[in-house]
Amino acid sequence: MKAITPGQPQPKFDWLTSLMTLALLIIFLLGCRALTSRARGRASNLRCASDVGFVNGGMDAGVKVSLTVTNVGEAGIINIRPHINTSEGEWSRSQDIQFRSGESMNLSYFFDEPTINATNIQCTVAVSP
Repeated sequence: MKAITPGQPQPKFDWLTSLMTLALLIIFLLGCRALTSRARGRASNLRCASDVGFVNGGMDAGVKVSLTVTNVGEAGIINIRPHINTSEGEWSRSQDIQFRSGESMNLSYFFDEPTINATNIQCTVAVSP
């Protein structure tokens, strides 16, 4: 056991550090509303195909991902993350959407990064919570 002599600095509880840590935790939790949501998303009808979309004032070739998301839980926020993989690379999107209990939405996401020559197009989607 180590004895503390009167000349040595003693460790003190730093209230300022604790307050800053708590503030950062609150900011993180508010930024991740989908983590605290009681909604429960279920994805269905996932489709992906080459398509043309309106991007930056002109038409552009790309890949359109379509799906239906249903909230099978309570009202809350659901995070939707579509992802595509093609011969030209991989890309993802992310979106938080407020859902009522039992609500369904048909959603689509356009990826303009792949060119018209992209092949082997595959798509997936993750929903949370």
